[in-house]
Amino acid sequence: MKILESVRIALRALAANKMRAALTMLGIIIGVGAVITLMSAGEGVSVYITEQFQSMGSNLLFIMPGSMEQSRFAMPGMVAGGAELTLGDAQALQDPIRAPDVAAVCPEQFSSTVVSTGKRETVATVLGVPPVFEEVR
Repeated sequence: MKILESVRIALRALAANKMRAALTMLGIIIGVGAVITLMSAGEGVSVYITEQFQSMGSNLLFIMPGSMEQSRFAMPGMVAGGAELTLGDAQALQDPIRAPDVAAVCPEQFSSTVVSTGKRETVATVLGVPPVFEEVR
């Protein structure tokens, strides 16, 4: 009997304070909607970022020349030093005895230059790659 009596008291309180009950319901609805919206947006961003990493190739390893020291004029993580990788370095990575877990190697050479025609100029980046580039990327 106590449960029925509690329900009756609650219904009388709701009927006596209709505005408070309506505002409480509105607050709950808005709160639940906001949580659902934020969770959906977060999940969407997570899926998008995962797809972007997978499209780049989540099993790729990029090897750059030089050391990862921070110089006074460089941003953190920039390569410092004048070392260069050679085609021989790329061929050494293809050796199944030295690097048995390497599936493919694709050396890249890129350069930026100014391209002009008439009075118009722009900076173009040229990337040179071997045919294995399509397989690797």
